[in-house]
Amino acid sequence: MRYALALLLLAGCGAPQAADAPPTAVAEPSRDNGPGPGQAIACFPPGFDASEDDLRVARVSELLTGRFDSSAQAATTPDYFDIHLAICPISAPSLGRHVLYVEQARADKLAEPYRQRLYVVEPGQPGEVVSRVFEFADPAPFTGFCNRSEAERPGYTDGAAAEKVGCAVHLREMAYNSDEQRGSERSMGFGGGTEGEGCPSSLRGATHATSTVILNQAGMQSWDQGYDAAGTQVWGATAGPYHFLRTGLPKDP
Repeated sequence: MRYALALLLLAGCGAPQAADAPPTAVAEPSRDNGPGPGQAIACFPPGFDASEDDLRVARVSELLTGRFDSSAQAATTPDYFDIHLAICPISAPSLGRHVLYVEQARADKLAEPYRQRLYVVEPGQPGEVVSRVFEFADPAPFTGFCNRSEAERPGYTDGAAAEKVGCAVHLREMAYNSDEQRGSERSMGFGGGTEGEGCPSSLRGATHATSTVILNQAGMQSWDQGYDAAGTQVWGATAGPYHFLRTGLPKDP
């Protein structure tokens, strides 16, 4: 991976709690009597004995769920666009238990997303969470999915999306990132990226792409880059990752 992340490992994860929220999401225990701003808390099925891997997977799913934008970065760094992300759970049992719909659009074209994906979040190697990426054959019916009521949302059917093999993001727990105070509870999260050069890309002459991610309660940093056969970057940000700040959870249906 071309962009190295220094990760400080944490021990354990919070215990699941019962509340209304996206299915199987888990939040770390709060210091007060309820969830903090933007947190989504839900429970596993009664009697379910969650392992550490299950809890990590649920925590990553919870941290990914919500609305994010890069407006603050775009306002101070002209080379970066104001990009909005909407991420919410979608029922796709054939793919996995933790499946998220992801929609990415420019601020001036929110109704015309340029990227629509599914993330299947699951355990990887010991202590690792993997987010597998799936691409729709026809994304149009799902546009605006997170804004729709349950009755208006299209159902997922087998074969509607295919995995982008080699593009999975591998995440491990981390204690802080460079933008926040070390040891801050708010900054606890996950970091990592794709592995090797196995994620194919043909955009602008690229042969492969890489992605690196830092994810926590404040939001996420994401750096997607495409390289040609000679190893020269041909698309993506060059100065550093996009900084997406959390602006809220998806609209409740």
